[in-house]
Amino acid sequence: MCFWIARGVSGFRMDVIPFISKPTGLRDLTIEELQDPSVVFANGPHLHTYLHEMNQKVLSPHNAMSVGEAFGVSYAQTPLFVSQQRKELDMIFHFDTARVGRKDWETRPWTLQELKETITEDDRSTGPDGWTTSFLENHDNPRAVSRFGDNSPASAKALSLLVMGRRGTVFIFQGQEIGMTNISFDKIEDFEDVNAKGIWADTVGRGTHSANAVLTELRQTSRDNARTPMQWNNTTTGGFTTGTPWFRLNPNTDRINVAAQELDSSSVLAFYRQIISFRKRHPVLVYGTFQDIDPQNPNIFAFTRTLDNNQILIFINLTAQSQAWALPAEINLGKILLNTHVVKPMGRTLSLAPWQGCITAISS
Repeated sequence: MCFWIARGVSGFRMDVIPFISKPTGLRDLTIEELQDPSVVFANGPHLHTYLHEMNQKVLSPHNAMSVGEAFGVSYAQTPLFVSQQRKELDMIFHFDTARVGRKDWETRPWTLQELKETITEDDRSTGPDGWTTSFLENHDNPRAVSRFGDNSPASAKALSLLVMGRRGTVFIFQGQEIGMTNISFDKIEDFEDVNAKGIWADTVGRGTHSANAVLTELRQTSRDNARTPMQWNNTTTGGFTTGTPWFRLNPNTDRINVAAQELDSSSVLAFYRQIISFRKRHPVLVYGTFQDIDPQNPNIFAFTRTLDNNQILIFINLTAQSQAWALPAEINLGKILLNTHVVKPMGRTLSLAPWQGCITAISS
């Protein structure tokens, strides 16, 4: 659990909060249960009693915000945690979106349609009076620009538009705002994470997997990717410390760093500042209802946000290739409000550059 105070906002981020109450009695777990202990150890009989008491005695008296890490909580169970009427938590972190294309420490094939379905389900899970979170990175998941993008600044901007365009409270992990990428691992000794070393011992150590196969997967899924020192400048320690950092720096610190992007109006950092400012000025982007308007499109994520009579359209080419996208018949584009690329004339079929994202008004 961690506590923070920033610009007058105080709150708690609660680690694996569904585990504070466990089922009574001890028993041997099955092989299947050992693969995901959260199904056994989460959501014990006193969980909601404890959360309600914490809200009443700790959070509410100080107007403190709360967000819980929700391993073991299904989408169907979400309203039990975040409904305003229940007075428990303000919001929870579901990890289904961040972990699309993964099965534990291994990767698996995934599609954009699957990512869209997960985001839609997450959005709807809160019920009529609940609130949600929007994120793609944290300290336990690899870098989004390497997982869902191609490590380019263009894909980092596209993904920022996806995160900022969703309903809910946005969480940005340190370095995400400059497009920090995964780091390369050549051998198991390169890892610091005890989880990675445990996986190695359970697989390579027991002769069930080859070293190359496990390294290939851990390079993509290890949380060490997100735990490299923050890249402030292009010095040997990245401006992170004057001493020896706890973990080696990503070699691309010389070109991906805050100092360089502060001077570049087209940088990932500059775009994050632009879209954060835009979101603050447009409540529809915070509170508006979310609707995926082209769920089967394998390349384009297009969705509307609607608040009262204000409606906007967000469309993002989430590929490294140019794409043509035909506007749905019911959509008429209005003014372009924000764009990751140079705006081109638009007809009923839009020509989108690789990783291009756009926010437009919708005209009646």
